[in-house]
Amino acid sequence: MDYFDRVCARQNTKIKITNELVSDIWNKRIDLLMRHKIKRLTAFYPAFFKAIKDVDSGHEYTNHDIQKTDYWNFLRRYHKSWQQEPLTDRARRQIKHKFMDGVNLYFDIKLHGMINPLDMITEKGHTCLYRGYRRLVILKVLETKTAKVRYAICQ
Repeated sequence: MDYFDRVCARQNTKIKITNELVSDIWNKRIDLLMRHKIKRLTAFYPAFFKAIKDVDSGHEYTNHDIQKTDYWNFLRRYHKSWQQEPLTDRARRQIKHKFMDGVNLYFDIKLHGMINPLDMITEKGHTCLYRGYRRLVILKVLETKTAKVRYAICQ
């Protein structure tokens, strides 16, 4: 059970599911960050956006290409065991797997639509996007108009 699930389980939390404009969420994405994730996610958004935009344009990443991307560097920077020099083969495979998870999510959403809503928490008057950073980027790249959002609103 993660933080979102614990917030939802509180008696004074109201759950609201709604459709929101992707463009509105995208334009507020930095304001919607949890304070402790600001540095990480301000690096994530442009790196992942570029990688997914390239995939959307038909680019097929090779093992060599992946390692030249900003998203690869982002993944490597934010995982302690992937920061070692030289990078082990195991770590290289793990980063590639994480990279390809994002690419596969893109194709899944493109083919089937977004299944899970973006999860947001509203506490003390501040709303933050808790789950769905990659999905938000993918929806933006695909030029999707609306997205299902699940709010956990703490009273």
